[in-house]
Amino acid sequence: MDGTNAAIAPRGADIVCLGVGPGEPGLVSAKATALMDAAELAFAPVARNGENSLAASIALAAGLDGKKLVPIVFPMERDAATLEAAWLAAAAPVREALDSGRRCVFLTLGDPALYSTWTYLKRALEKLRPGTTFGSVPCVMAANAAAALLGRPLAEGSERLALLPLPEPAVNLDAYLPLVERLVVYKIADRLPELAAWVRSRGLGGGADLVVAAGLPGRERSGPLLELAEEANGYLSLAIIDTKKRGKGITVAEGSS
Repeated sequence: MDGTNAAIAPRGADIVCLGVGPGEPGLVSAKATALMDAAELAFAPVARNGENSLAASIALAAGLDGKKLVPIVFPMERDAATLEAAWLAAAAPVREALDSGRRCVFLTLGDPALYSTWTYLKRALEKLRPGTTFGSVPCVMAANAAAALLGRPLAEGSERLALLPLPEPAVNLDAYLPLVERLVVYKIADRLPELAAWVRSRGLGGGADLVVAAGLPGRERSGPLLELAEEANGYLSLAIIDTKKRGKGITVAEGSS
């Protein structure tokens, strides 16, 4: 790593993960942009060879030189052995680039610390290239972007907040109702009708909102979850749900109505 990259990379790391946020290029940080400029290669995850990377498209719109872009495959699999082999294969070209002294960054949708492919790449590189040093640059998370679009807080005062992927089945969300005042639900995908049915059955529709494709031009939508669930796709969606029943300005404790 030369002096230019070392001066801006976290702790002079060999490779830095850049969180590019939920979709809006303007939310990519100045630090991430500077590291894109300094990098020689920018690796980006794709689900299959030949597919476009959403993280890369955001970075390109934020100023990344497309000639630096190198897609690497992170398949959508559940089998642990298959996944581990895929992660090691994805890490191989990164290891080669680092061994040759190239300045490298990895692009991730959202934040590097939350449900990110960066975690898997980092673990694979730790196996393939012991001694590699890592850094990451945080971003505006999808939950923050969604709350801003909706004009509502994630938490205030002493309120408690839970952020989690949609469990299987959705009824397992019941366990959180007495524990927190608000849920932020990620990884909804094609199970949006199931989530909507749970919200409706628990009487939580008055405090449940959905944001679809936050920051992505032509795709972004936001509003009451039960209304959008009739027509929206759950892919790249996030729900913010109050855990108490709401109506006409009154908050009713769960189980008291």
